[in-house]
Amino acid sequence: MDVSKAKLGNYCATKKGDGRIRSIDREHHLLLLNDFVDDHEFVVRFDEVIDDPQVHNSDDIYY
Repeated sequence: MDVSKAKLGNYCATKKGDGRIRSIDREHHLLLLNDFVDDHEFVVRFDEVIDDPQVHNSDDIYY
């Protein structure tokens, strides 16, 4: 994942599930996400984000 494109509120698909970015820790290469199904929070590394052009964000940025 290109870290420079990560923004709060963007959607992303990961190996742990899909979610909305709640927090970005650029120093440790981590994202805090909210799950779409039950709204639980989970943490993923940048390298766990899946490039999925079907995930739509409000500003049309795709990962």
